[in-house]
Amino acid sequence: METNVTLQNPLQFRLIWIILPILLIVAAYLLWLYAKKKWPLPKKYKPLSIKTPPAFTRAQIRQKYLEKMNTLETSYQSGNITSRKAYQSLSSIIRNFVFEMTKIHVQNYTLAEIKTLNMPALSKLVEEYYEPEFARESNGEMLASLEKTRSVIASWN
Repeated sequence: METNVTLQNPLQFRLIWIILPILLIVAAYLLWLYAKKKWPLPKKYKPLSIKTPPAFTRAQIRQKYLEKMNTLETSYQSGNITSRKAYQSLSSIIRNFVFEMTKIHVQNYTLAEIKTLNMPALSKLVEEYYEPEFARESNGEMLASLEKTRSVIASWN
């Protein structure tokens, strides 16, 4: 029994399979360089600067918002507004108060954005308001929330 074995030349396979991956790597690198120059990544946001008003003005702002709290409490207890409307007003009051005290536009922020501000008192209050403010039936304890908000306003530096 005779066997005939023929060996192939070592470089008989196509050279394209070596050249193609190299060209793809070079093209990807050039595209990356082009994109880096044309579309730079957005720069990091500068940290928020808190601009606190003078002590006399802070006392006036604090008094103004405590009066708004008293008006809201009177309206709620007399039955002129619903619990949901009261929570919406309470949220607006605390957000506008913080804006006047810090010049940070928290009235436009979501709860997640407020939590990133490192203002735990504000984030706890707004989180407490969310469920009664947006639920179909508001089940919050409005008077307790009023007192918590009043104490935050009174103790804000």
